Amino acid sequence: MIPSPHCKVCQFFRVKDLNLLLLRGRPASKVAKASGLHYAAVLNHMRHHLPYRPPGFRKAVTPTEMLEDLSFELSRLQALAENGEAIGGAVTALNARRAVVELQTRMQGGLQGSHKAMLAAPEAGEEFEVSFSGGRAVTKAVEP
Repeated sequence: MIPSPHCKVCQFFRVKDLNLLLLRGRPASKVAKASGLHYAAVLNHMRHHLPYRPPGFRKAVTPTEMLEDLSFELSRLQALAENGEAIGGAVTALNARRAVVELQTRMQGGLQGSHKAMLAAPEAGEEFEVSFSGGRAVTKAVEP
């Protein structure tokens, strides 16, 4: 997080405390009231200088959306860590979620044997098998 010289909240002497409250889900109105800052300044700071998603954000369904969700959560955890929060357990959970998304993508035929090689979804009628080698899942197309 790079502080902005034009943001009153970024320049506030207790900005780390305010960031932690906002990142943990405290409403901007309550943070503004407790700090004595203007509500609009806190809301602007939250939306533009912290990882932010509006209330009611649509739940991820596809593997691509899940990957975007993981990326957002990683940004949020990084901001929490930069503001003094211990995030070890959350990072462990995030890695487990990443493994599940990778497995779902693999099962849908979106990944080859390596997570680094992306493939298009298999053609209708095309078959593949998932085997395990050295503790890792390997997806291979089956020849008809």
